[in-house]
Amino acid sequence: MDKWTEGEMVSPEKKPKRPRSWWVVYHLWAGICLKIYTDASGLSKIIIGDLKGGNSSSASYYGIIAAIVAIGAVALGYFLSKKLINVIEDSDISRQVKLIIKSVLPILYLIASVFLAFITLSLLPAQAKFPDAEQQSLQQNEVAPVIAFTTSQSSQGLTEKDLDQPTLERLEDWIVNMSLEKSRKIYLDMGYTPEEFKSSVLSSSVYVTVKDKKLAIVKIEMENIARSVTVIGINGNELFRVTCVQGGDQDIPVWSGNCGKEIHKAFGVRP
Repeated sequence: MDKWTEGEMVSPEKKPKRPRSWWVVYHLWAGICLKIYTDASGLSKIIIGDLKGGNSSSASYYGIIAAIVAIGAVALGYFLSKKLINVIEDSDISRQVKLIIKSVLPILYLIASVFLAFITLSLLPAQAKFPDAEQQSLQQNEVAPVIAFTTSQSSQGLTEKDLDQPTLERLEDWIVNMSLEKSRKIYLDMGYTPEEFKSSVLSSSVYVTVKDKKLAIVKIEMENIARSVTVIGINGNELFRVTCVQGGDQDIPVWSGNCGKEIHKAFGVRP
């Protein structure tokens, strides 16, 4: 009797049946469909949010959160599909109907993911649907303010008659080198190494005469990150320099706005 009981305990018929491997693929497909829904509807973007900062640690953190959300969506879809199949198996409907339902469910998963994504998109506000596009639109429409200031120093005997083409070229080189040095210092103060500093500068210069006042104008573009206009003129024994700076890639109005006001204040002229 004891031997029979022991044999019964190890009998193959009493061992639990292992789930077929294709059921794993079946439920995994449901998880993929749920991820398609979260991506297409914009829900995953709302959950993850925007990338904060441009350093490697911020990008790594953003990637980890995105991976967790993606894996979570697939896992949730897998779990829900498994539960649904168990409900169908425990129901009183015929075996043939059960087989039909289980056969069409993968197609219904995909259709439902797309349909629900459209419904979700119609309910969400525009900012939630496309946060990046909204932010880019605001950035494009927003013009950074122009900062203008005046500095002066001894002209060291330089007069307006000395403002010729070679002098203009020397002034342009001086302003470009000074701008690069300031940018490099700011870059290093932010914690970067000197080897990482790379900056491309486009510059142009010209003389203008406004009401018998000869002025040198030097314009600088720094990789579409910032722009500056420097206006140089001589009053008596002093050399005045009006500097107008603006972030972004917008052209700086020289004779209007803050820059125009500062030029008028320094040299007393308007075009």
